[in-house]
Amino acid sequence: MHQDIVEKIKELKEAIHYFGDAECITINLFFNCEGLEITIKERTADQLKSEGVSMRNVLGEFIK
Repeated sequence: MHQDIVEKIKELKEAIHYFGDAECITINLFFNCEGLEITIKERTADQLKSEGVSMRNVLGEFIK
């Protein structure tokens, strides 16, 4: 992969860490010649607690 693309992906990851939502657990980015699809999944602390799950957000912090 071209180095410029790798750098931009790293910049995107840093931006997500900096501006990310505390309840966001995944961000999937898919694109091809036909378009772009972004899927964001969030879980609240109450949802995780009711399911007996501990999980980290995209920032790397445990959702409490």
